[in-house]
This record gives sequence, structure tokens and C-alpha cells, in this order.
Amino acid sequence: MNIVLNRSTVADFGIYKEAGAIVLGFKFSHDAPIHTLIVQIEAQASELATDNAGMYVEIDDAAFYGGVLDFQYNEADERIRLELATGKYRGINVIQIEIPLPLNADERQLLRELVSSYNSSLARKN
Repeated sequence: MNIVLNRSTVADFGIYKEAGAIVLGFKFSHDAPIHTLIVQIEAQASELATDNAGMYVEIDDAAFYGGVLDFQYNEADERIRLELATGKYRGINVIQIEIPLPLNADERQLLRELVSSYNSSLARKN
């Protein structure tokens, strides 16, 4: 199952970098198919970034490592795409989210860094 969450369903959004990790979080409206999403990964240059590091995901009350097959940020239309391994969360395979606007330059840079860190973690595993 694929779900698309447009800007109107995003109740709260934040992204920050702390202690070598980049954290991206969303709260969605009560009628959305999911209510919270948190994504975290160790920054590329962090001492925390190891061969075993991966993307940590929390969706509502479920949390897991290693279930993200693909993570993308499309700057042109300000969308995030998260592809999950089969069976990771309630039959959801893809989550697409329209990011609330306007993003500032720091938020855009952190999103780019999040994608870069994810891609680097994949390269370390291969």
C-alpha cells in the first residue's frame, strides 16, 4: 500500500541535527492514515556513523532499524519519499509527504544531508 500525505494533513514538522544525528519528524492530522513519523540517521561525518548504522524510523507506536529501502527528498516539489521493506508497518510500502512550506535554507540543507547520510549508510553496507 502507498500513502500520500499532502500539506493539509501535516499538523507539525521539524528537522534538526543534534549529537551527530539528523532527526526529521512529522505529526499528522487525526484523519491521516498515520499520525506520527520520525526518521533519524547518524550524520555522515559523525563518529556515530558506523557500518551497522542505518535509518531509524518510528511510525505511530512502531519503531525499527533497517526497514528503509529508499529515502528521497525532491526539492522541486518539496516531497519526501520513504520506501519500506515489505511487512515493516501495516502493509505500507511507500510513504510520500508534501513538506509544509516555506522551508528555510537550514531546513533544506538538513534534508539534503539526511539523504546524503542515508546514501552513505547504504554504500557502507554494500
